Amino acid sequence: MKRTACIVLTVFMTMMSMLSAYAQGPYVIDERERKQTLAEGVVYKNIFRFTEEGVYNINIVEADISNENVGFDIIFNEDQGFSKRQKLSSMVTKRDDVLAAINGDFFSMSNPSFSLGTMVRDGKILSNPHYEEQKYASIIVDDSKNVLFEYLSPNMKAVNTAKNVEVPVAAVNKPSQYFANIVALTSEYVKNSPGADDTYYDVCEVVVDSGIVREVRYGQPPVEIPKNGYVLVAGGNNGALLRDNFIPGESVELLASTGPDYSKVKTAMGAGSVIIRDGQLTQLTQKVRGKAQRSAIGITNDDKLVMFTVDGRLDNYVGMEPEDVASYMLSIGCKDAVILDGGGSTELIANDRIRNTLVNGTEREILNAFAVKTSAEPGEFDHMEIHVDKNLMYVGESAQVEVCFFDRDDNPVAIDASRADFDLDGIEGRFEGGRLIPSEAGKGTIEVSYEGETEEIEIEVIEKRSSDELNVEDISHEQLDKGVTLAFLGNMGISKKRLVDNLIIQKYEKDINKLEDPSIFMIGNTNQEMESGLWDKVLSPGGIYGSTHIDDEILVVSLDNSNGAFYKTQGQWQFLEDSLNSDYDNIVVVFNSKEQLRFDKEAELFKKKVYEKAKDKNIYVVYRGSGFSQTVEGNARYISIPDYGDLHKGDYKNDYRYLVMNINGDDVKYGYMNIFRGE
Repeated sequence: MKRTACIVLTVFMTMMSMLSAYAQGPYVIDERERKQTLAEGVVYKNIFRFTEEGVYNINIVEADISNENVGFDIIFNEDQGFSKRQKLSSMVTKRDDVLAAINGDFFSMSNPSFSLGTMVRDGKILSNPHYEEQKYASIIVDDSKNVLFEYLSPNMKAVNTAKNVEVPVAAVNKPSQYFANIVALTSEYVKNSPGADDTYYDVCEVVVDSGIVREVRYGQPPVEIPKNGYVLVAGGNNGALLRDNFIPGESVELLASTGPDYSKVKTAMGAGSVIIRDGQLTQLTQKVRGKAQRSAIGITNDDKLVMFTVDGRLDNYVGMEPEDVASYMLSIGCKDAVILDGGGSTELIANDRIRNTLVNGTEREILNAFAVKTSAEPGEFDHMEIHVDKNLMYVGESAQVEVCFFDRDDNPVAIDASRADFDLDGIEGRFEGGRLIPSEAGKGTIEVSYEGETEEIEIEVIEKRSSDELNVEDISHEQLDKGVTLAFLGNMGISKKRLVDNLIIQKYEKDINKLEDPSIFMIGNTNQEMESGLWDKVLSPGGIYGSTHIDDEILVVSLDNSNGAFYKTQGQWQFLEDSLNSDYDNIVVVFNSKEQLRFDKEAELFKKKVYEKAKDKNIYVVYRGSGFSQTVEGNARYISIPDYGDLHKGDYKNDYRYLVMNINGDDVKYGYMNIFRGE
């Protein structure tokens, strides 16, 4: 049985309709979505959106709340307690049931650290809400799996039910300076109580286990905190208050003074502002300004929980303001949403892989995270998904092939991918350690088979070669007597006006003027005297982007790459695409600066678009390089010419050349004209 890998696998699509609020933004150069199933009811999506402002690299995990096997939890440092921050990847590896996790609440960078907001696991309060009641919201999952974003009261109390006595609890798992206030400490935060010492000799600790006071310790050393309880701690007058109101054997409840009944809260975690409420954008309750990497959680109209991150504070990755996050999440159907801690804390893990781009390439140690988990027991193997990290590649270049195995309900089945059969159809190549290495160009199909099931995905391979049948060595004037001739030179400026340089420049002028009615393009030239010596034949548009119509078949396009990118010049990418889509059979694209495209994603996209368009027409890319060379990719030619200042200037017959291109209908040839040939 064969299925075509639901281009669900690697889908490149335009999503303008989905991004209603966002569609009014900058020109979209490219947009792709890649979707991967994690388990029944849980999918991961990567949306790469390249605009004239820069890249919005968005990662999303979408979980079906109504699915009985999908659950939510908070995770933290299980071994030492969450007073010690930990990398998210380390938190995830401790849990076999976690499918995905996103960084969580804002936290103190102190030692010990603590969560600024709420933490509840299985109804147990691990941290009370932030002391500013309407500033930091909480994510709440109740015992019916309803997900709410609410601002909660921070006030807590310990109730001695035997005496009907209440004492105020200032905080849960948040240290009190000088032990001035009563705090509750649990074993999830620290393993042992602080105890008394020579400085804080009057510390009182009430040890509560399973709702019963087990011990009242006054001025004693640390004690192990019960796993099913907590320790109330205070010094001074509040220490005396604890000592006077609790004795062993009495029953105690730790309760919120106002707000929710935490016994009905399954999971809770602190967050920032609620950014969407009932399908409407809201006023932010905290100031977190600037375009940066961001994290958020939302609930969609069709009852999906969305964990969201966007990259930022990186070259070419612009990030978002909190208002941008709200607009985007509203555009993808969120009716409610809340923002999380962002910046360097931003991180999303799905299927044990970090999905977003980390600043400086390293994980920050954080305090907690919100996790999506599954309780489903995987069944027998039923089907696969295959993914390839690039579906357009070069001969000899490797591409990662990922195979995911599932039961009939989309739950992952642990099968070693090496047990599957990998094959190529249409092209030759080999597989090594889960990577494809193609050995020939063309269109082909990766086929993966396992136990009678086969999935396939299309790829295309480009051959990159330095030999070109259109390139004529030692090209002469006699070979340029028909059709249209174009001449290209780099910067012919002379930094030191030596006599020999002036003579050679004059030699260039004389030789170029021998060409039959040429169109001359001088790229980045500063030698105005030479341009004037070529009369009105120089057609270079200068340092801006633009195009020159030669005739009905030939168009020369000049692009501004002076800042190492195209996209930073407004309108240039749209102009380039319009030019490539035009009816001209021969298009020459000229880079007007020596700068290379420094953003690798833009360089890849440029080459991809040129390659695709060159299937139907001749496209030549002329750029200022370190020497005379050419590279052919499909039907696209990349031709390099050096500036005069970069010439070796040792071999007169080979160093002093310029590029000529002759187009006569279907007969096209080009070469490097030597100004000292035969002399």
